[in-house]
Amino acid sequence: MSKADNKNQIRQSETRQIQRSQIHLNPYNPKRHTDKQVKQQVANIKANGYLGGIVWNEASGNLIDGHRRVQALDIINKYDGTDGTDYTLKVEAVNFDEKTELEQLTYMAVGNSKADYNLIAQYAELIDTTAVGMTDEERTQLLSLVPTTTDAAIVDMGADFITAPVNDLEKPEASFEDIARQREEADHATADTIKAKKQRNADVISNRNADAKCYIMLSFANAEELQTFCEAVGIFVEENMTMNGIELLGKLDL
Repeated sequence: MSKADNKNQIRQSETRQIQRSQIHLNPYNPKRHTDKQVKQQVANIKANGYLGGIVWNEASGNLIDGHRRVQALDIINKYDGTDGTDYTLKVEAVNFDEKTELEQLTYMAVGNSKADYNLIAQYAELIDTTAVGMTDEERTQLLSLVPTTTDAAIVDMGADFITAPVNDLEKPEASFEDIARQREEADHATADTIKAKKQRNADVISNRNADAKCYIMLSFANAEELQTFCEAVGIFVEENMTMNGIELLGKLDL
């Protein structure tokens, strides 16, 4: 290997088989998993197997990612911390100092991508949504996101097909000047333009399935953010929360 190849080589984790007793749940893990979420992970592992992805810092013994999977595996293996219940599992081993461990732990928590529910709605009919932790009500809400033929394009999949939103991927990328001009034009929108946009929104909504629910889905990075929101608007935190939009508007005192 040349010096140039060695210089450009990306450091990688090492896949290992280790004992559960070598792993410490990280006391600074920013992610908080409910009992319900852990039980869902148990069901997923039992159905599809353990697919890996647990990141473990050999230097400290702490987990960096994969706490929920370890908790689920503990339940499946009936691990209680004793030698008699110890078990072997596959991890991605790294060797980080304390600062790097905390930085990567935080990155994997706050850097988590949020699900695109509009995209999931396009294939939701093809999967068992209960297997991914969704309730029947959440499934109904998800399916209501599927666009009608008035605002969707048909993607041919042979004998089967799904509807997918029309996208602008073929349009040339806008320059900074174009974006600045568009923003300036938006600031000078006339009352007629605003009225037209409101009417278009009303037309789209009226074309939706009459049985579909009209709703907005909120997501939060963690339980603390959800708690903060609920306290701000004066509501109690519950599982599978739903609330009438007008009722929430009243609590916001707008």
